[in-house]
Amino acid sequence: MSEQEVLGIKAFLKALANEYGDLELLSGGIQDDTRKKAAISDAKEFRKLIRQCDDAASAGDFNKINELYPVTAALLNSVLSSMQDVPDEL
Repeated sequence: MSEQEVLGIKAFLKALANEYGDLELLSGGIQDDTRKKAAISDAKEFRKLIRQCDDAASAGDFNKINELYPVTAALLNSVLSSMQDVPDEL
C-alpha cells in the first residue's frame, strides 16, 4: 500500500473518530436516560477503537483494522439505533 493511500485511510479514520462530538450531541435528544447513557458510552468506545485503528494504520497493521471493524460497526449501529424513537412494531 502506498504512503498516499495510508495517509488517506488515516485522514478518514481521524474524521470518523471526530464524529464523537456529533454523536454525543445527538444522544442528548434521547428521552430515556438508560438509552442515553448507553449511547454515549458506545460512542466513547467507538472513538477509542477508531483511534486504535488510526494507530494501527500508522504501524501498517491493517489486520488490526479488519479485526476491529465488526466491533466498531456494531457500536456505531447501536448509537444510531438508540436515537430511533419510532417503535419497532411500526
